[in-house]
Amino acid sequence: MKLTDAANKDIGKIFVLTKSNRESFEPALRNALTVFMGSDAVVPGARFVFIRGAGDFEAAVRSAEYTHVIYYGHALDGETALLPAKGSKIDADGLARALKGTTVTHFDILGCRSTSIAAQLSTMLPGVRIGYLRAAREDNVEADARTLQVISLSIDRQTVLHYGGATP
Repeated sequence: MKLTDAANKDIGKIFVLTKSNRESFEPALRNALTVFMGSDAVVPGARFVFIRGAGDFEAAVRSAEYTHVIYYGHALDGETALLPAKGSKIDADGLARALKGTTVTHFDILGCRSTSIAAQLSTMLPGVRIGYLRAAREDNVEADARTLQVISLSIDRQTVLHYGGATP
């Protein structure tokens, strides 16, 4: 993501999440998700897990008795897959395998244009409420241009739509 100044002028740096700025990113993301999800999820006490692939996702959702899981990352429109890390995809079959037999009853996919993967997943897990985004997710990161430490993060508001499961 290109960094811009207050006048929206490109400053010639790109924001990349790294081990050195992750500590500043997590509280900013927690605040942004709290606002973005509103009353649809309890984010302040949530556990954050950074995943690199299907194995990490499965291990995370099976590590405790979660009822609500939020995936915040990339979705590949037209491939019905998530892209948690460069070169690593998780398709609907992998997600269904990971979630089957867990206590998860609500899974929100906050990846851009995640309609198709959510629709496919909802047929595989009819008892799970699957949230998705119809449009691209726009993140606004304010970071220190020198250190790339995150100052704030906001997510442009859009409705999280749902397939299946029990209605709240």
